[in-house]
Amino acid sequence: MKILLFGNFYEGNVAYEIELFFKKKSFEVYRLDRSSFFNLSKNRFVKKGLNFFFSNILEFILNITLIIKYVIYKPKVFFVIKGLNIYPRVLKYITNRAVCVNWNLDDFYNLKNSNKNLIKTIKLYDLIISPKIELFKKYKDQGAKKLFFLENFYFEKYFYPIEFQSNYKISFIGSWSKKRDKLINIIADKHTVHVFGNSWKLKNKNNRVIKQNEIKPDKFREVVSQSKINLNFLTEENNDTSNLRFFEVSACEGLLLNEYSQRLEMILSKKNETFYFKNIDEINCVIDEILKLDVEKIRKISNAASTKIKKHSFENRCETILLELEKIMRKRII
Repeated sequence: MKILLFGNFYEGNVAYEIELFFKKKSFEVYRLDRSSFFNLSKNRFVKKGLNFFFSNILEFILNITLIIKYVIYKPKVFFVIKGLNIYPRVLKYITNRAVCVNWNLDDFYNLKNSNKNLIKTIKLYDLIISPKIELFKKYKDQGAKKLFFLENFYFEKYFYPIEFQSNYKISFIGSWSKKRDKLINIIADKHTVHVFGNSWKLKNKNNRVIKQNEIKPDKFREVVSQSKINLNFLTEENNDTSNLRFFEVSACEGLLLNEYSQRLEMILSKKNETFYFKNIDEINCVIDEILKLDVEKIRKISNAASTKIKKHSFENRCETILLELEKIMRKRII
């Protein structure tokens, strides 16, 4: 089977890893790397400037390239990761000739991660795969043909437990946001917090918040294993009730303190496998409760979470997608 993949390709992201998965299945896979059109400079300020002034031209070139690749390769499946910058009329041309699938981990309507073209294409895909089950009615109202709920996941080859001596009492891995800043500062009233991510050094001035730059998976595993408590916050703008971090930290056998959602609690139970806080007033109380636990109790909780989370691997998700894709292929003759 021929597949044309669309997305941003770099090691450790969905497009790159699902390409490897499809190739292992002996599919004929071609790619269109969106990032090659918009990452024209290593300097982020220059890149932003180029994208601002030339975005329409770059988007036009991308769509022309997409049509050319489709005509040359004639894939049976056009598999899109997120799908920013694809013109609706171009996708309509392809969907009349191939099965079109979109796997988007984000909210289609969150304009920080979306745009008008992406929203307009919702009705054109044969299948939309999403962890945002709470938004499915909204997607259906936009004309979505078929929606498939697929929970978030972790990459087995990047997120696994390693042994390190505890070095951080409390840590948070993720970029700065107003909500995260507020929560971190509340915790910092009582405890030193180590944060790893973009913009913290620039925007947070609290001396009890130790700020470091964004980290890659190797360092991620180290930080998680060295932390007594790993914080996990949900992103309101993205309508999160679940996120990747929940699975990644658990896979590394890190002890998690999560912002509560009913959906997360259905995956890992409170106190036996992880911890939750429901509001600002509760967060430091739960932290104090965790810090009183002995090493063996913490290890037992972390091991239980890691064991439970194994079935949520990226490989598992890809196998599920493949089964769903085969169903659609059987129904539709290309």
